[in-house]
Amino acid sequence: MILSPTGIKEGPSVPTQVYRSCLARVRRVGSDCLRRFNGMFAFAIWNQRANCLFLARDRIGEKPLYYYQDSDRLIFASEIKAILADPVVPRRLNPRAWPIFFVLVTPSPRRQSTSGSYKLLPGHYLIARDAQVQTSRYWEVGDEPQLPLGSILTEAEYAERILLLLDDSVRRRNGR
Repeated sequence: MILSPTGIKEGPSVPTQVYRSCLARVRRVGSDCLRRFNGMFAFAIWNQRANCLFLARDRIGEKPLYYYQDSDRLIFASEIKAILADPVVPRRLNPRAWPIFFVLVTPSPRRQSTSGSYKLLPGHYLIARDAQVQTSRYWEVGDEPQLPLGSILTEAEYAERILLLLDDSVRRRNGR
């Protein structure tokens, strides 16, 4: 989706109200809106006025978001093969990533097997402005955005909250 002075340019697969709601929250509170989003997502918003790109990934990382950066460009996609389709992107193996792969039998969460490409980590966002890229964490396991800072619950209260969140999650997925 593209945020421009004249409005929003939308893609074909997501309802307009979802775009508008997401953009309204980003406009209102910036990256703090991510703490209130619930579900799977990876998205990009280009703010033409500020000449700024905002990328974000869901808390657990169910939706992938890769990016490649060099001195001239930033390329992003939901699959690494889309980035590698650009002939400018080098197809060099990243020797730093392979030891982690062989020990953990999974790719490094940060380093990709190809040089210059990265995966935006779960619970993180990226801001690109004036050829500068900055990633920041907005959530990690243990964060609970619905509770006031410093709140302490009993085990039974946590169990009740988990059941309520699970019920809410099922309700949302079923469209009720």
